[in-house]
Amino acid sequence: VYGLSSYGIAAKNLAETGIEARTIESWKLNKDFALNENTILIVDEAGVVRTEDCEVIVAAAHKADARLV
Repeated sequence: VYGLSSYGIAAKNLAETGIEARTIESWKLNKDFALNENTILIVDEAGVVRTEDCEVIVAAAHKADARLV
C-alpha cells in the first residue's frame, strides 16, 4: 500500500498511519514505488489533484495492474 497526495502535510499524515507516502511531485520525480498487481495506491485529497497528475497516476497504476483508490 502506497499513498500519494498533492500536499506534504497530507502525505505526512498518511505516513503516520504506516502507509508509505509521498507528495505527487516527489513521486513523479523519483517513481520510487514498486507498483505491481498487488499494489493499492491511495490518492489522498484526489479532488485537488491536477488533471495532468491524475493522468500520470492512472497510467502508472494501469500499466502495473495496481488498484487505485
